[in-house]
Amino acid sequence: MKRLLSVTDWLPSYEGANLRLDVFAALTVWAIVVPESMAYASIAGIPPEAGLYTAPDPLLASVFFGTAKRMTVGPSSAAAAVSASTVFALSQGDPDRFIQLTILLALLAGVFLLIGGLLKFGAVEAQAYVRGVSTRRGRAALNPSAHP
Repeated sequence: MKRLLSVTDWLPSYEGANLRLDVFAALTVWAIVVPESMAYASIAGIPPEAGLYTAPDPLLASVFFGTAKRMTVGPSSAAAAVSASTVFALSQGDPDRFIQLTILLALLAGVFLLIGGLLKFGAVEAQAYVRGVSTRRGRAALNPSAHP
């Protein structure tokens, strides 16, 4: 159970003295996430209020399922742009179909991320990231003028 719900691992040992700072951190994150989510919804071609509806989901999911103390969750401008361009081609100019396909794409992405998490694909991604950073650093060391 602790493997699936990380909250059961850390909550029993949570120190109450941190609550004030954690609430302040949560409010700070929320102040950033609200306008950011609205903007990314607009980039994705859906109404900005859709960003408000979906903003709490990744934050709450990270509380219950997240395995790292410090992590970034939420939308990105790249994902919004890719979503908009992918869905636009399939919607054939129908605004209702565009929103339906955007919802379907988001749900499918969530399902694939959930499956990847259950299959421990995060470890694969982390290793690829470390190798990528190491490779870039090695290339930069060999040819400093090619990498800023």
